[in-house]
Amino acid sequence: MLLLGCCLALVLSWSKLAAVWESGTFIDTDDALHLVQMRDWLAGQGWFDPTVYRMDPPQGVLMHWTRLTDVPLALLIRCFALFTSDDSAERLMRISYPIILQLVFFAGVASVARKLMGARAIAPAIVLAAFSVAIAVQFPPGRINHHNVQIVLLVFMLSATLDLFEPRRTTSGTLAGILAGASLAISIEDLPFIMVMVSVFGTAWIVCGASMSKALARFGGGLGLAGLVFFVVTVPPWRYAANVCDAFSGAHLIAVIVGGLGLVVLASATSRLPDRAWRLAAAAFAGALVLGSVAVAFPDCLKDPFSAVDPLVREMWLANVTQGQPLAIMLMTATISTLPMAMPIFLGLALACLAAWREEAARSRWLAVAAFAGIGVVGAFWEVRVATYAAAVTVFGGAWLYIRTLDWASRRGRALLVAPVLLAAPVSPIAWALYPAIADAKTPQPYGDPGACFRTAAFTALNVLPNGDILAPLDPGPYILALTPHSVVAGPYHRNNHGNRLAIEAFLGDDETAHDRVRASGARYLAVCPAADELAVYAARAPKGLAALLRDGAPPPWLQPVEVRGTPYRVYEIR
Repeated sequence: MLLLGCCLALVLSWSKLAAVWESGTFIDTDDALHLVQMRDWLAGQGWFDPTVYRMDPPQGVLMHWTRLTDVPLALLIRCFALFTSDDSAERLMRISYPIILQLVFFAGVASVARKLMGARAIAPAIVLAAFSVAIAVQFPPGRINHHNVQIVLLVFMLSATLDLFEPRRTTSGTLAGILAGASLAISIEDLPFIMVMVSVFGTAWIVCGASMSKALARFGGGLGLAGLVFFVVTVPPWRYAANVCDAFSGAHLIAVIVGGLGLVVLASATSRLPDRAWRLAAAAFAGALVLGSVAVAFPDCLKDPFSAVDPLVREMWLANVTQGQPLAIMLMTATISTLPMAMPIFLGLALACLAAWREEAARSRWLAVAAFAGIGVVGAFWEVRVATYAAAVTVFGGAWLYIRTLDWASRRGRALLVAPVLLAAPVSPIAWALYPAIADAKTPQPYGDPGACFRTAAFTALNVLPNGDILAPLDPGPYILALTPHSVVAGPYHRNNHGNRLAIEAFLGDDETAHDRVRASGARYLAVCPAADELAVYAARAPKGLAALLRDGAPPPWLQPVEVRGTPYRVYEIR
């Protein structure tokens, strides 16, 4: 079944596989920059130094990503390089890595499905997962950023959490804690799900008392120890006290250590807390202690994780990033294209809740699934990209509907056996994608196809230029770094406040302001693609600004056009 799931996923993403192999296409900006960082590491940059020095040089941009995900990428490249060229080895790595992760992901799906509904639920769960938004968006060939790893860890964290309700599997509490620690070390995007894990373990202990104390202690110990180990492995000593909230840092370590130790203490004090009210009060005190510790040591980490982003950069870039939009906004502004992503997770959550109501023998397990799915859906209303995480969990609601409908249909004759497929279909995004996209009709683009701005050939054509820094809009930055030897001023990353503000001020500015900001950037070249959506945002904000002039082919005299064939980018040398 694991191979079947991979085959289904590959059939749906075959065009992307071919594009990666033939032209080195990147799925998005994060995949390009992950490759750049991995190359830098292989070239000798330090393990504790994730700075991208070719972005906003000379100081570079200290990224919030961990080196942990670079390890499997580097190992695969080294293996493939034994029998092929370096370029082919990179492309083989970018194809094989997400396929390997798919296999592991489907193994986690199979584990959860078996624990919820038995072995016969494995097939429908894997098929639904293969057609899910999670696989379509985060696991296609070429996808090498950290999101797919986090989704794999999420499914296995759910599987380990379900073992809480199986008395014979007491060691799974330790595994759950270790997985949570590993997830935090990679990125903090699974943090809401980890909070749900803590709540499930804590609630089970409050309700059941002594029978859950061993699992609670193991989970707390595993979480605290794993958090400490991963912190030492990924964070350099000179940054232990850094006020960092967008990546695993001292703030999260304090929460993990205090919280993990608190769970162990609660478990050991079970005999002194004879009833649920006392256990609830003790758990509430432990939670308040964790929040208080973080608030005292790192108060900024209880705010918006993007609070440090420059206001202008937030307005002109972050507010326009599609994956950072709330799901409600996407449903209102791009209804037809958003429904295939939104409706399956809504229905999957509803079905998980229905299963928790109907399945008395497995109610506790289904409540845990519903809690994981619920926090995922809520998270999607904050940032729509969380929907891909939620989709990895809500497939179990669809699998439950399939199994229960199959039972009902089999008791009424073979003619009705098609009913399970028809009822489970709405849980798959494909069913919603078949809905007529009348409202999503494309209007002609006066400046050309925006997609052409991000094709590989558009950037490799820039290799004819003598090496230098390029001032371009934010989105092309990672592609320029990955496909050329040039450096860039700006890139679509929230830590690059300095370079991004310089670029935005330049593209919005009048002649004098733009010239001043371009010179301050130290760039040798300026490059724009007239069809790019980002350039349209700048032109709309400042109709007489530099971006609007360049889009209309009217550069100021201090920009000297440079002829570069085979690219939609207009390139200028800065005088």
